[in-house]
Amino acid sequence: MSQENVALVRKAFEAWGSETAYSAGWIEAVLPFLDSEFEYREDPAWPGAGTYRGIPAFRRVMSGYLEAFGELGLKQRSSSMPVTAYWS
Repeated sequence: MSQENVALVRKAFEAWGSETAYSAGWIEAVLPFLDSEFEYREDPAWPGAGTYRGIPAFRRVMSGYLEAFGELGLKQRSSSMPVTAYWS
């Protein structure tokens, strides 16, 4: 990952709120850091895994996650992997 991308991910992480669980408000905090045509890919090992393109699709899938799993949190595990998401 380029240093420019690392810096962008760190800024998004800071906007999100840093290492605690969040409600649906985190989605709006992250959107300014996303390209309007970005692509989100679920792990292919997940049942019904999909690929979602653009901000409206991202909002829909993340809202579905929040409805099913509750709050989402972040942890920084190492400098080479800026963040890991987990559901609480």
